[in-house]
This record gives sequence, C-alpha cells and structure tokens, in this order.
Amino acid sequence: MADNLTVTQGVGTIVATDQCGTAHYQKVKLADGAADATTMIAADIGVKANALRVAPANNITAGTYIGKVSIDHTTPATTDAVVAGGDVAHGTADAGNPVKVGGKAINMDGTVPGTAVAEDDRTNLRTDLYGRLLVEGEHPNFWRATAAYAAAQTKTEVKAAPGSGLSLYITDIVISNGATAGTIKLIEDTASAATDVLSTLFLAINGPCVMQFATPLKLTANKNLGITSVTVTTHSITVSGYIAP
Repeated sequence: MADNLTVTQGVGTIVATDQCGTAHYQKVKLADGAADATTMIAADIGVKANALRVAPANNITAGTYIGKVSIDHTTPATTDAVVAGGDVAHGTADAGNPVKVGGKAINMDGTVPGTAVAEDDRTNLRTDLYGRLLVEGEHPNFWRATAAYAAAQTKTEVKAAPGSGLSLYITDIVISNGATAGTIKLIEDTASAATDVLSTLFLAINGPCVMQFATPLKLTANKNLGITSVTVTTHSITVSGYIAP
C-alpha cells in the first residue's frame, strides 16, 4: 500500500484510533522533529542516531548526576559501553556513601602474579585467595644516605631537605665508631637551628649502634638531616627512611 493519504472533506476516511470511553485517541507514528525530515523514530532497539530521546523534567546534559552516578555522553572506550563516574572529584571534600570495590585474587605460591605495567597505567587491585588486599611494605618514596668521616663533624649534612611541604622520615640508623670514643647526634636544619633529631649517643672505641623505629622519626617539613660528632675520629653512618608530607 502506498504511503500518504489524500483526505477530502466530507468523505469518510478510516483513521486509526484507540477509543477510551466516548473519546477517540488517534494512533500516530513518530518522525524526526527537524524541518522537512521524514525519518521515523525507532521504538525498542533501533539505530542510536534515530532513537527516541527521553529526558526528565530537569533535562539530561553530559555529566548530569542521576543519584550518585554521573552519566557521561562522550564516546566510551568500548562501543556501547556505559561510562560512569563518581560525583566527588579527587582532592575535594568527601561526601556521600562509599562504593565497594573488588580485587583480583592470586595464589601466594611465589610465582609472578601478572605482568608489570607502565607508570600511570590502570591496574587491578590484587588480593590473596581470602580477599585480603596485598600491599607493598616498602614506601614508594624510600631513601637511604651513607657517609664516612675521618674526623669529628659539626652540622654536616647527611640528607638534603626534601622540598616544600615534605618531611624526611627516619626508619633505620646504623652508626659505627672507630678508634676514638666520643659522641654523635643527628640534627635537622644544619644551616641554622640545628635541632636535635636523635639526642647524643655515647660511643665506645669500635662501638656500633643499630636502631630501627616502629614509629619513624619525622623531621620538620623541608628541613635537612645532619650529624654533629665530638672527639671521635673515624666513624660512619647509614640512615634510611622515606619522604612524605
């Protein structure tokens, strides 16, 4: 049957309706609303560009929040995928309820648990077979400084200041004294205040000193670490820790 009908006034023409009580509601097909367009709007599953658009009263725009999920109308990495984002940006005040995340379980049998990725790549969280999150015991900003001296030192820098807003944290200290007994102490800010970080250690001839701290020693932000020693001759020091705010 050909499309379109010519309706002559006064001549009966059947029009599809749905009678509800005494009233008739006409049945119509939807077409593209653009001027001079005749493209039909698809019902159910149709071509994305020709799909019927439905929006709430406040309209939907890219990034509008529906509940706690942000609907991103930009093209996702995978065709026909749904792209969702949280409603609180990194570095802003926390709000709302937490979202549970999953991990990828690995067998703790000593084998390599996967392929290493490049820095800034996205990765899966790794857990053991009981769902316990695996973490690295070494701090990502780990540092170690060593020095050996032939004579006593006064406000000598061992580790430079880390920069604005950052502090040196000390987790381990190893000191070895030589042929002359004396005292050694660690200080911060060798250029001026020279505040004690580790108070005076009295070391005998060939005396060692090894310390590990369950609670790290934190230096003042952006201050260096130094050493001051008295009467000793040969002596050495190794200090390790990490840098953090």
